[in-house]
Amino acid sequence: MKLTVSDLTKTFGRKTAVSHVNLELTPGVYGLLGPNGAGKTTLIRLLVDLLRPDQGAVLLDGKNISDMGEEYRMQLGYLPQKAGYYPWLSAEKFLLYMAALKGLDRADAAERTRTLLQTVGLYEERKKHLSAYSGGMLQRVEIAQALLNDPKILILDEPTTGLDPQERIRFRNMIRRFSGDRIILLSTHIVSDVEQEADQVILLREGHVVRTGTVQEISSSVAGKAVEDGTSPLENAYLRYCGQEAS
Repeated sequence: MKLTVSDLTKTFGRKTAVSHVNLELTPGVYGLLGPNGAGKTTLIRLLVDLLRPDQGAVLLDGKNISDMGEEYRMQLGYLPQKAGYYPWLSAEKFLLYMAALKGLDRADAAERTRTLLQTVGLYEERKKHLSAYSGGMLQRVEIAQALLNDPKILILDEPTTGLDPQERIRFRNMIRRFSGDRIILLSTHIVSDVEQEADQVILLREGHVVRTGTVQEISSSVAGKAVEDGTSPLENAYLRYCGQEAS
């Protein structure tokens, strides 16, 4: 499986949000790292076919995703930066509802819902209305919904927002467990979210890809230069390439 991003460009009025981006993604975990306003969310919306590019294309094994329609969406799991939910539903009913929208039959939906609620640590609270959930709990429910259809391509926009340190560890363990033969793209401005888990890191600044490589490759590319106090090697590289304070 290969997801190819070819000369992808998207503008909004006079602002170019994504500019001539070229990437090749094969199974593995990718960290899309950049400051707020770098174009990460726009790039992700192009990758999940919520936006159409002004130039270029996204191809899955040579097929334009804009032409694939349902065939592409069946292979895709997506967590938007600001996900919606129905506060009057329980977590269990919400996931069963989302599973129906994704086309799962009742037996598969029930099994996946049960398994994923256990995975994200919410099985005991599955009957509670979402209105009673904390922000971190809601984020875990949304991560679970992105995994309902056992996607081959998993794209997560700021997935650790609202998670406490223990929940972040749980999330990282879950990503490691689910990686396997999937393409997983994590978009974030938090260096530690990708430092331990990403096979490849993509640095984005002002809509441009400014560097790609492994954590070691990117960290080594600024070796010997002055290091900001208290930063890791990847954080230092992020500061150098993206020009803003790392988180």
